[in-house]
Amino acid sequence: MDTVVLKFGGSSLANNERGYVIDVDRSKPAKRIDPMDLINNLHKLWDDRAHGTAMNSAMETISSELMASSDGTFIYELLQNANDYPIKDKNDKVVPVEVEFRLTDKYLICRHSGAQFTPRDVAGICSIGSGSKIKNKNAIGYKGIGFKTVFHAHDWVYIKTGDFTFRFDKNQEKDGRPFQIMPIWTTVSELEKFDSTIPNLIEEGLSKFNVQIVMQPRKLDYLYGMDKNQESEKSHEYVLRDIFKDIRDIVFIPNIKSVKVFFPGEEPIICTKGELANWIVSDAFKHELDEETERFIIIKECNEHPERRIPPKYKTFTDTYVSFAAKKRGNIIEPVEKATVYCYLPTKAEFGFPFLMNTDMVPSGDRNQLKTDVKFNLLFAKIAGEKFFFWLQLLMESNEYELDSVFSLIPDFDECKKRHSAYDSFIDEFQQEFEKHILQKKFVPIKGNDEPYSLTAKIIYDTTGISSSDIMSDEELLTFANGANWTTNNDEYFPHPDLRDKPFFSVFIGKYHANNMVFGEEQLLEMCSKSDFIEWLQIQENNNRFLTFLLDHKYLSDFIKQKKEIFIGENGNLYSASSMYYNIDEQLENLSYFADDYLPHLSYATREYFRENANWNETIKNEFLVFDADKFVSDVLANNDMKSLLRNKDNSVSFIQFLTTNQIDCKGLLDLPFYNVNDEIVSDFNRLVFFESNRGYEVKKEEWLDDAWMDFISKDYYDKNKEKCLEYLKNRFHVLEYSDKEIINSIIKENDNLSKINESLDDIKTAAPFIDFVRINVNEFKDGELTAFDVIVIDRNGNSLVGPAYKNSFIYSDKYEEIIQKKWLSDNWIYSLSDSYFVGKSEGEKEELVSVFCRLFGVRKFENGIFFNEIIPDNLGDLVNNLFDVESNIDFWRWIKINCQGNISVLKDLPIIASDTEGKEHYYIISENSIYMSDDLLPDGQYIESIVKKYYDSPLFVIPKYAESLTAASKKEWRKFFENLGVMSEQTELVFDQIIPNLSEIEDPGVPSMIAQAKDYFKERNVSISDLLSLRLQKRDGEYEQICNCLFISTKKINEPFKYLLLDNECDISQYSAETRALILDIAKEAGAIVRNEYQQGKGNVIRRMFREIDAQCYIMIDGDDTYPAQFGREMAEKVLEYKVDMVVGDRLSSTYFEENKRPFHNLGNSMVRAAINHLFKSNIRDIMTGYRAFSYQFVKTFPVLSRGFEIETEMSIHAVDKNMLVDNVIIEYRDRPDGSESKLNTYTDGMKVLFTIIKLFKGYRPFQFFGSMAFLLMIIAAGLFIPVFMTYLHTGLVPNFPTLIVSGFIALAALQAFFSGLILSTIVQKNRQDFEFKLQLITNKIDNEKEN
Repeated sequence: MDTVVLKFGGSSLANNERGYVIDVDRSKPAKRIDPMDLINNLHKLWDDRAHGTAMNSAMETISSELMASSDGTFIYELLQNANDYPIKDKNDKVVPVEVEFRLTDKYLICRHSGAQFTPRDVAGICSIGSGSKIKNKNAIGYKGIGFKTVFHAHDWVYIKTGDFTFRFDKNQEKDGRPFQIMPIWTTVSELEKFDSTIPNLIEEGLSKFNVQIVMQPRKLDYLYGMDKNQESEKSHEYVLRDIFKDIRDIVFIPNIKSVKVFFPGEEPIICTKGELANWIVSDAFKHELDEETERFIIIKECNEHPERRIPPKYKTFTDTYVSFAAKKRGNIIEPVEKATVYCYLPTKAEFGFPFLMNTDMVPSGDRNQLKTDVKFNLLFAKIAGEKFFFWLQLLMESNEYELDSVFSLIPDFDECKKRHSAYDSFIDEFQQEFEKHILQKKFVPIKGNDEPYSLTAKIIYDTTGISSSDIMSDEELLTFANGANWTTNNDEYFPHPDLRDKPFFSVFIGKYHANNMVFGEEQLLEMCSKSDFIEWLQIQENNNRFLTFLLDHKYLSDFIKQKKEIFIGENGNLYSASSMYYNIDEQLENLSYFADDYLPHLSYATREYFRENANWNETIKNEFLVFDADKFVSDVLANNDMKSLLRNKDNSVSFIQFLTTNQIDCKGLLDLPFYNVNDEIVSDFNRLVFFESNRGYEVKKEEWLDDAWMDFISKDYYDKNKEKCLEYLKNRFHVLEYSDKEIINSIIKENDNLSKINESLDDIKTAAPFIDFVRINVNEFKDGELTAFDVIVIDRNGNSLVGPAYKNSFIYSDKYEEIIQKKWLSDNWIYSLSDSYFVGKSEGEKEELVSVFCRLFGVRKFENGIFFNEIIPDNLGDLVNNLFDVESNIDFWRWIKINCQGNISVLKDLPIIASDTEGKEHYYIISENSIYMSDDLLPDGQYIESIVKKYYDSPLFVIPKYAESLTAASKKEWRKFFENLGVMSEQTELVFDQIIPNLSEIEDPGVPSMIAQAKDYFKERNVSISDLLSLRLQKRDGEYEQICNCLFISTKKINEPFKYLLLDNECDISQYSAETRALILDIAKEAGAIVRNEYQQGKGNVIRRMFREIDAQCYIMIDGDDTYPAQFGREMAEKVLEYKVDMVVGDRLSSTYFEENKRPFHNLGNSMVRAAINHLFKSNIRDIMTGYRAFSYQFVKTFPVLSRGFEIETEMSIHAVDKNMLVDNVIIEYRDRPDGSESKLNTYTDGMKVLFTIIKLFKGYRPFQFFGSMAFLLMIIAAGLFIPVFMTYLHTGLVPNFPTLIVSGFIALAALQAFFSGLILSTIVQKNRQDFEFKLQLITNKIDNEKEN
């Protein structure tokens, strides 16, 4: 007896792999296991009632855990089987497995390239709990019952692997023995009887796949459909598409290379490990289990649970592995949504972590959850926390990913435990182990040090944001901060620059920083007193950056309140806000010589840097010194050092200008020195001072005047603000004034001097005196007389321009200032008159200057109405481009809403922000798009969006952001404003904007009602009924047709009485309201329909109305009782149109009438009438009383309708015969009236009317025959009475019966009268026939003329 290892495939196997250690008796010949015998023996084994009953009990146990599993569980189990036993190459390396799923019209096929089933595998799937993977720790499957999940939805399963070919078939199930473990040997060829396509698929796959499984679902509905079936089970198609939509579900299955899923008529879904390019999947982190603690816990718990609860292979674990995965986009790691925990295959357990995690935790059999009662699952969670730390380290060390995105993977553990409380103990174990490592090991990236990482406790937590502001280096910041309630050491660091102010790292460091490592506002304030920082701050660029930082981070107000000297003056020194002026440029024009020592003010560079910063302007408002002119002059007069500066001529002139501008009146002014025209200083004004010798010499000093024009004396002291200076010098310094009229008339108004004067007006120093001169003498000028003179204007950026004023030059005002701040305004739209003209002017003087510029130079006062009506229309093209910015766009339309003072329709070519059906906001030109109000801008309870979306493929809705608030009043105002712009808010507008323009494309039964409701607005919207001709109505067969091709019947009743008679393109309009029906009739009339109403009852009356009012080439008359087939109408019409037949008779009597008609005496009556008329009128009309006829135009227009009822057919027939019209017969099929319908024809009453009609018409159309017959009859009667009397008279000479003689005489007279009446009437009838032929000729000529035209 020898001991050998029996193995199935591959090299030598360990005890826990797919082999057996058995004893072999070599004295007996070996017998090969025959696959067919094995299958048959297994079937017989479970066919035994004892074994079968026991196994059935076991199957019930399985059902409680697996058979109630989710719809995709069996897919995962098949993947698991494919993974667990791959083929190995000659080097004992695993050959990756390829898996294929294929859906046919009846089956789901799964096959893979892994190892073939061994006899033990076959025996395992035909039993429970004895699979080959139960104790194999290298297999990811372990329960020994996973394959049974295929029976969750399948009652027929076929397997082809190696030499084994067998099936499981519920149809072969016997009482008490489960079919799921009773294999039936089935060859490939035998599959033909189940499905002819399967054998070919199996044969084709033999070369590539070692295992092929064919499954037939219990219900075909399980195969296809992306929605849930009635039994709330997802189809195989849904499950396969969901599982393999990406690589996610197989990312941790080690041996699977790819999965292909085939659907009929589609390209296959290919899910391959090659798709990992968009994923980060870590290598498996190995953890060797401690023998005394960790392995002890696992083995102990395994012993305490049955093998069904915890797989036995856990007892053999000496190590465990953890791996992680996350998505990436370029170098950015992206959190995984709804990430679950994997046990190689996905479970439905969620921790709330933003990454996928694969561990050896024990899941439930259906993988819906982790087993929380298996305690060593907590151990694996703890181990995972440690490995997660190492994974993050590897990601950062790789330098492949954005650092902040690495920190995005760190979970919010508190939130995770809150949302996933079922696993809070797992999360807690993971968190504790992870946090232990991040606090004890160097983890946070830093820069500029030999060590690239630092302990978290050594990272400075900057709450101010200054370290990330780039205004100074880390070294400078630590140097400035040292000693400012802060002592730095060499082992303290700011985090890596790539992490500062980043959202995910900020959350991390905010939670895990050391308490003593916070750098806040307190340290920032103290830093300002450090000399090295003060030296750094005195550099203008540094100062600008630091003030910007304080402003942006809302620290500036605190620094101002604490009087920190952080503002740099024009002289380079630092001041607090309360010790310096902000902007005294206006005063410095005249007081610049006092600036350095007596007027400290903020540097021009600082003011320019923050000039357009609204936040800055609001923050520093009222914080700087305010200049007081009176106090300053008093200081000058009292301070000899300050007064000595006025001994300079320029200083003196400027100071006088300053005094003039501010109208200073105080003691000691006359003691001020001044200069005369010869530039000689005069000690004071305590003497007589004149404007030189004469006014002309004075004016000569003005720079805008050329020396060649006149002689004049120096006027330096009143070169600016002339009138005020003259007045001030006269009143304060007793200087005399003169008249300027001659200068105005001779110089200024002389055109030859214009260009020369203009040359001097490009500078405010010369232009301002000129303007003052004009202002002083304004009454000497006519309106608009100076429009050719240059003025200095300023654009919105403060740039000066010179030239004549145009309509876009304005006086500066608050309104002007407000408008130039608008981002949507371009620089070249408007200009303001230079404010230098107004420097030092009082309010009254400013008003005078404004009047001068407006009246004489063409400058205007700025008004929003002018801007709206003139500037905006002139710049629409430029404005369009400026409005492609959300803030600018919203601000513009808010301004327009408030200030529009004219025709707002000119703005319809501008863009507005609207959202589409997906909520995406874009810019749309109002005039080019159909834009509707959003529901948010409509009054509460009013909605428009849902209605618009129904009729408009790509609806656009104005965003509600335009409204500052959504109060009822605000909504009302915005609604009115947008409506004026062309934005629509009513269903009526939808009708005019979308429905009416697209009527030919819309098929909706509600459209006519919507249009009818909007009818009152037709005139306002220039819509006429002719615009509605493309309206499509729903026909009675459910299809839609254009109204011009439709037929409908309108009655006084709501329901049509002949609804069972279905005509081509007939529409039922009784469903609509009276208003809507009236509109439909109006449209039909516009489309060419002729609608006629007959209010007299009776068939003859209706026909009379039709013949009288309707013109047509052919007329078809048919009774509405559904007894006549409509298809014969074409043949009858053809005889009229093509063969010129005047009347075509639908002949019932020659076909089915006598068989179909069920009404008594009708057959006899019809036959009698036909015979009578054909005999009397010598005709061959086969059906006199038929209601199915076709007529020519000539017949209709010459037929006198006299009958009011059903005798009309008789009248028609006799008229046609009498007038020698062409009559033809068409044999038609007749069917009796529908059940439930009632005929208005009374057999006896109407029958008598017909007979009387025949007699009456015979009398009218054949009077000689009628009255001749009557005369003949009367004459026979008279002769019969007269002859006996006459014979008696001949024999006796007597007349014994005299009364008889008299009677016979009267009868003879009546006969003669009848004869001559017939003769006379016959002549009249003949004349009528002649007239009729003439009339018929006229009608024919009319038809011919109409055809020619």
